[in-house]
Amino acid sequence: MRSFGAHLNCYSKIGDDYHLWIATRSKTKPNFPNLLDNCAAGGLPAYTSLYDCARKEAEEEASIPPSLSERAKFVSFQKTCYHTEQYVKPEVNYIFDLKLPESFTPSVNDGEAQSFQRLKLDSELKIFENLDKWKPNSMAITLDFCIRKGLLSSREMGEEVEINNPSEPELNNITEEDVAEVEVIDTQTSEYIEGLPDTFKVNTPQEKRALKLAENFRQQYAFLYPNRMSLLLAPTNEANTEKVICTYVIPTLIRYVNFFEWQDIANYIRDALTVRPLREPTVLPTQLYSPSSTLKNQSANCFEYSNVLCSLLLGAGYDAYVVSGYATREICTNDLSFDDQPEPASPEPPKPKTPSPQRKYTVKGARDLTSKFEQMMSEREVADGIERAKQEKIRAKKERDANEQPGEDTLWGRRIHSWIVVRPGRREIAKPFFIEPFSGIGFSITDDKFLGVESCWNDFNFWACVQDSSEGVDKIKWDVTDMKTWEPLVGRTKRIDDGTERSPLDDAADEEPFDDLSLPNALPLSWCDHPDIDVLQMEKRAPTGIKIIRYKRCIIEMFSPYVEKDGLVFRQTQFEDREYEKMLSQECRYKRREDCLEERLFDYVQNTVVEKYGSGREDSLKRQTVGIVDRYKPEATREMIFWPDSRPDGLVYLNSTPQSLELHYTGREDKLYFRSVQFEEPGKAKLVAVGEKVRRKIIEIIEKSGRHPEVENADDDIASVRYLLALDKIAFRYHKKNGFVTNSTRIFEKPDNADDKNMNVSFSADMTSTFTAHNGVDVDLAAQARQLPVYQKLIAAIKAETIAIKQEKLIEESIKELLEQLHEEDEAPELKISLRDINRNEKAKTRREYLAHQADLEEKRKKEVEMDYLAPFLAQLGHPKSFTKEDVAKLTRDCLEDCKQRVIEQGKQIQANFDKESQKLKARQIEYQNRQTSMHKEEEEAYRQFCSEAMFRISILKMRLDRHKINAPQKYAKLDQKLKADPRLRVTSD
Repeated sequence: MRSFGAHLNCYSKIGDDYHLWIATRSKTKPNFPNLLDNCAAGGLPAYTSLYDCARKEAEEEASIPPSLSERAKFVSFQKTCYHTEQYVKPEVNYIFDLKLPESFTPSVNDGEAQSFQRLKLDSELKIFENLDKWKPNSMAITLDFCIRKGLLSSREMGEEVEINNPSEPELNNITEEDVAEVEVIDTQTSEYIEGLPDTFKVNTPQEKRALKLAENFRQQYAFLYPNRMSLLLAPTNEANTEKVICTYVIPTLIRYVNFFEWQDIANYIRDALTVRPLREPTVLPTQLYSPSSTLKNQSANCFEYSNVLCSLLLGAGYDAYVVSGYATREICTNDLSFDDQPEPASPEPPKPKTPSPQRKYTVKGARDLTSKFEQMMSEREVADGIERAKQEKIRAKKERDANEQPGEDTLWGRRIHSWIVVRPGRREIAKPFFIEPFSGIGFSITDDKFLGVESCWNDFNFWACVQDSSEGVDKIKWDVTDMKTWEPLVGRTKRIDDGTERSPLDDAADEEPFDDLSLPNALPLSWCDHPDIDVLQMEKRAPTGIKIIRYKRCIIEMFSPYVEKDGLVFRQTQFEDREYEKMLSQECRYKRREDCLEERLFDYVQNTVVEKYGSGREDSLKRQTVGIVDRYKPEATREMIFWPDSRPDGLVYLNSTPQSLELHYTGREDKLYFRSVQFEEPGKAKLVAVGEKVRRKIIEIIEKSGRHPEVENADDDIASVRYLLALDKIAFRYHKKNGFVTNSTRIFEKPDNADDKNMNVSFSADMTSTFTAHNGVDVDLAAQARQLPVYQKLIAAIKAETIAIKQEKLIEESIKELLEQLHEEDEAPELKISLRDINRNEKAKTRREYLAHQADLEEKRKKEVEMDYLAPFLAQLGHPKSFTKEDVAKLTRDCLEDCKQRVIEQGKQIQANFDKESQKLKARQIEYQNRQTSMHKEEEEAYRQFCSEAMFRISILKMRLDRHKINAPQKYAKLDQKLKADPRLRVTSD
C-alpha cells in the first residue's frame, strides 16, 4: 500500500539570498540515521488534513509554534518509490514551503532530529556536493525547492527526474488518484464494528423490501435516462451493510439552546468535522457512515456532512433535504482562498434624535454671507472626487479579482458534491436556499458555484431530479411534489407541505401518521442512532480544538476554551497579499481571563493596538490604545478609558504623550473633572546623577472644576487654575455669576521664597492682577484692595500647586505600576474556571462525587424500605394468608386497571399541555397576521422570539407524547408479567 507524508521546506530570505533550514536526523532513528533531512516531515494519519499534519510535525520536531506554521503553503507533491530486496514501497510526499523570520531558530523537541543548521543557497549549491549524506526523498524535495526558486533548472538534473509543480499553490490541485489512495486507509477496527447495534449489521424484512424497491427504481431510471449519472440509493454503512440512503437521515433535536437556528447548527458542523475528500471526485461513494459515527470520528465526506446537518435541521423544525449534484472545485474542496470573508452583521443604525421644538421667539443668528454658488461648486467638487475615488477603487478591485481567479479545472461540471436545500413552509422560511456543509454558509439557489442536481432526499423519501440542470441550478424548481420535475422513490406521501405555512405543531396534530409502514412500498424508519453531542465535545468543537479558515487575504482561527494558554478563542488576520505574508491588521478575542482581557485589535499600518477589558479589574481599565512597540513604556503615547463610577479617584479617561498628560474625572467630591499636565520637550532635560530617577520636567498644570453649591459667591469658586511653573505664575478663572457673560480672573506671580516650608513668603500689591466681572454694577474697590485676603489666596494657591505636582507624580507612578501589571499578565496569563465547569473544577468534582455516594446510600435505604406494590389491594382483602382463584383474579384486575388509569391520566395531562401551547402559538400567529403592517420592529422581534420558544416547547411536548405512547403499553405489559411471576399470587385454597 502506498504511504503518504508531509514535508516542510523552512527557509528565510535575507536580502536576495535564500537560506534553507536543514535537519540532521537522530542517531537512534532506525531508518537513515545521521543523514540530512527536511526541517520537519512526517507520515499522514488517516482522516487528518495535510495542513494539520504539517503544523503538527513542525511543532513536534522543530518547535515551530502554530502562529508561524499556519503560514505554510502547499506548493507541490512528489511520487517516489523505494526498491529493496525485501519490498517495494511507493509513497506520495506533499510539499509545503514555510517562510520563517530571520530571528527565529528551530530547536529540537521530540528527538527525531539531533540538530538544525541554516544553509545559504547559491548557484553552486554546495549542499549537494555529497549526496550520500542525504535522505533520498528529502534530497529530491530540496532539489524541487531550488528549482522553484530559480537556483537550478530541471534540465541540469537530467531527463529522468520529474518534479510535479502545479500551476496554483493550493491544496486543491492534488490529483484524484492521490486523494483516492489517502481515503483507502480505514481506522475502524473490528472491535468497533462488533460493538455496533444489530440495526447497523442486519436488515429487517421491511429494509430488504426497501432495498429491492431502490434497485428497481435505479434500473428504471438508468433505462429512462441512460446519459445521466447513476443515483446514490443504497450505499453500505460502517458495518458494510447496504441501507437505503433515506435511512441515513434521522431527525434529532440536540439538547442545547443554541442549536435551534440553522446558522448555529451549520457553524457547529463546520467546526466539528474535518473534510475528507471523496475517493474519486467524479464517482459517487459506495460507503457512508451514520450521523452518530460521523460525529464520533469527526471526519466526513460531503454526503456524510449533509446527512448529519440534515438530521439536525429536521430536528430543529426546518424542511431540509440532502442534495446530490455537482459543484465547482472550490466548493468541493472547501477552498475559500478565492472568496472574501463574510461580512459581519451590521449593527442597527441609531434612532434619529427628536429635534427640540422651536421656540416662538428666538434670536436670529448672524447673516450667512457665504456664496451659495461657491458652496455648491465646492460640494460638487468634493462629491466628484469621492465618486472618482470610489469608481477607481471598484475598477482596481475588479481588475485584481480578474487576475486572481482560480485556474482552469479539467473536471469542471463533473465534480460530485452534496449540500443542503431548505424549502419554505416551516420556521418562517420565506424562500428556499442552499447551505454548503463544509463552510456552513448559506447561498442563493441560483448561485453559480452549484452546477447541477441529480437527486435529493430526507428521512422520508428520495426524489430523482428529472429537470435539465446542464446550464446550472438557477432554473431548478424545488417543489418536490411536482412529479413532472421530481420522480419520487415512494409515490404515496403525506409529509410534503403544500406551500402553506406549517410547523411541527401542524404535523403533530394530524390524526394519521406521516408514513404508513404497512404500505408495501413504504420506506423503513432510520436504523441510525440519534447523534449526541456531550458537553466536552460541544465546547471543543473541532477535533484538535483549533479551526482555521483561509479566505482571500484573511485567515480566521477559532480556538476552543482552554486550548490556548492565554485564553485566545478567536483570531482574524487581514493581509495585503494572497500569500499571507504582510499583515495589515489582526483581531484577537479572549475568554475566561483573570485580567478580564476580552479583545485586542492590532493595526500594523498605523502600528497601534487597542486592548479592551471587561469590568472587574482592580484598576477598572476598560480600553487602552497604544503603539505596538511601545506598549509597556510609560512615556509612550497612549489613551486609556476606565469603567465609570468604579475608581476611588473618579478617573475615567487618560491620554498620555511624551509632552503631555490629560486626565478626565467624574463623581468627585471636590468637583474636579479635568487635569492637564505639559512637560518639557524631550532632549532639553538636564543631566541627573547616577541612580537618580529620570522624571519629565513639568512646565504647566491645568485643573478644571465644577460649581460648588456651598460657595454662594461665584467670584470665590474656582472654575480653572493654571500652574505656570516655567513662568512662576498661577492664574485663576472663576465661575460665571448668574446672568453674566464673562468670568472673573486673578493672576499671581510667585515670590522668590515661594518654596519656604513655613510659608513665610513675601507679598506685594504688584505681584497680583485681577479682573472682576461687574456687568455694569459698582464694584467694592475697597474690599478688593485689602491685602490679607489676597495674601491668603496666594498661600492657598502655592499649597494647591504643591499638591497638584505630587498628584502628577502619583499618577505617573500608578501608570508605571499598571503597565508592569499588564506586562506580567501578558507574560503569564491566568484563566478562570467556572464553578459550573464540572470537568475542570476540582472542588465541584469532589463535591459531586460525595453527593453521588450519598445518593447511592439513600437509594439503598429506599430499596430496603420500599413499599409493596400490592399493599393497597391486599388491604382491601384484609391481608389474607391464602388466596382463591377469585382473589387472584380480582387483585390482578384491580392492579392492571389502576395502572391503566394512571397511564391515561398522564397522557391526558401531556396532551392538555400540548394543546395549550398550540392554542397560544396559533392565537399569536393570528394576531401577527392581523397587525403585521402596523407592528413596530421591537414587537416583531418579540413575536419571533415567542414563536421560537413556543415551537421549542411544542417539540419537547411532542417528543414526550410520542415517548409516552411507546412506553405506556410496555409499562402495562411489565406489570402483567410481574403479577404473574409474583409468588404471593399463587392459589393456595379453593
